[in-house]
Amino acid sequence: MKIALIGTGMMGERMGGRLLDAGHELAVYNRTRARTAALEARGAAVADTPRAAAAGSEFLITMLADAAALRATAQGESGFLGAPGDRLWIDMSTVSPAESRELAAEAHLRGVRVLDAPVSGSLGAAVKGMLVILVGGPAEDVAAAKPLFDVLGRATLHLGPSGAGSATKLALNAFLLATMVAGSEALRLGSADGVRREKLLDAFARTEILPAWTLGKLESLGGGEVRTAFSLALADKDMRLVDETAAALELELPLAKTVAGVYARALAAGLGDRDFSAVDAAG
Repeated sequence: MKIALIGTGMMGERMGGRLLDAGHELAVYNRTRARTAALEARGAAVADTPRAAAAGSEFLITMLADAAALRATAQGESGFLGAPGDRLWIDMSTVSPAESRELAAEAHLRGVRVLDAPVSGSLGAAVKGMLVILVGGPAEDVAAAKPLFDVLGRATLHLGPSGAGSATKLALNAFLLATMVAGSEALRLGSADGVRREKLLDAFARTEILPAWTLGKLESLGGGEVRTAFSLALADKDMRLVDETAAALELELPLAKTVAGVYARALAAGLGDRDFSAVDAAG
């Protein structure tokens, strides 16, 4: 298959590697061209514009930071929506359900079919093709994209119409990010009352309270700065999307609002480039 990949950051690069390993023809575009070098070395064609990357592709995958980046690459003279041909756009970025539906509506006017298909999983899972893919859109388009999803992930969940994948990803990230804050605060509470950090972590490990990934993050923080897998800046963006989506739905989520404030303060403290677990340092 001929595939275009827009966005070759940490997750996009690893997904692109999976597609190349599976024998697909891959064209890539990234605003910072240097970020395409690893995939180019493995055989990907590097395009100068999103439109050039999309030209002739059967499938177009976007893995970008936010809706603004999506619009910047989709629209205008160099945007991929203007590329000739019939293709399926698979947006794997984390954006709000409303943004997914708006972008899909615009694409449909251009004759482009769209799925919102954000992923759940770590960078390691992306390398191994073990992501969980959360999909919103028509069933026939999900079926058409399934061979690609099977390369990238261990499970593909069709959750409903356009926007359903994005809604599910925000729900999962709301839980993920709140859990990180809760674990961090629990550790600070016990430490402040005189219990050594390693003793607290041992106690946490012997219960079923903390998820294993949270415990791993807290243990790693004790050894210094954690390698960035999911930046605090992106965590802040996702919690703002949760807050905005809840407000649009007239839904009261007091915990989510508080957690969003914690990440916002950590971002203001200059921790945006660090792993999201650095929210611990802002306490």
